Amino acid sequence: SMGGKTAMRFAAEHPELLSLTFRPGIEFAIVLIIGITCSNLFHQGFWQRAYACRDRRTLKRSFLLSGLIVIPIVFLIGLFGIAARSYGLVAEGRASIALFSLLAGLPGWVLSLTLILGLVLVMSSLDTLLNGIVSLLVDPRSKDERKTLMRGRVLTAVIAALAVPVAAQGYSVLYLFLVADLVCSAAAFPLLFGMYGRHIRGREAIAAVSAGLVAGTLFFPGPDFTGWSGLPANMLAAFGLALAVSASLTLLFERLGTRRKPFDFGTMNHAEEV
Repeated sequence: SMGGKTAMRFAAEHPELLSLTFRPGIEFAIVLIIGITCSNLFHQGFWQRAYACRDRRTLKRSFLLSGLIVIPIVFLIGLFGIAARSYGLVAEGRASIALFSLLAGLPGWVLSLTLILGLVLVMSSLDTLLNGIVSLLVDPRSKDERKTLMRGRVLTAVIAALAVPVAAQGYSVLYLFLVADLVCSAAAFPLLFGMYGRHIRGREAIAAVSAGLVAGTLFFPGPDFTGWSGLPANMLAAFGLALAVSASLTLLFERLGTRRKPFDFGTMNHAEEV
């Protein structure tokens, strides 16, 4: 078939993209593992779902099942990039739009269905994101529920409105995601360790995050994915340094600091069984 011949030609012309030992591919896979893992630690949706589960058994089964299901889904979505490239539908460096490049040649009803499903997906993620951000700015312990609810609604509208001019700039969504992942990579270890460490304080954790972010930014590429600081652009170095520097300084501050009272999870309002 024509598809089979195209695939064979692509395999002959770009064998490295199908190789499990392709170094750039392996490096970027490590970058995504670091970035996505660290950024998901700040995903309010996960924390909300953790406290919404009926008991610990349900919590473990839910996250385990979700973790297993996402593996084949991500693998299949990754194949869209190879397929779009093999058909010459996406230029080099534009793999992030490979799915849309393939859909462009499908019937109108398929595009309409995809648009609806994509809109539902974005809305389901957006409400969780807005709810998480607003929950950090509104005190749920307030006795005036009506005032609290109104404040939450106003803040939701303001935050959503502020996002519109940024979205209108047409920035690369992939690049914005990578920037956010870099910040989270620098902040993940100090944040989690700070909940349990008995010697590190808030200002020291912020210093560790800042140092990790500076170290990672030096190797992080600009919007055109080239170096900007005089150092070579290297995603693996950027994410690796952001995580390693912040973690190392956190452990150093913990060792040199004075004893303090650790974070008390018992003061949080959640179900006893969770």
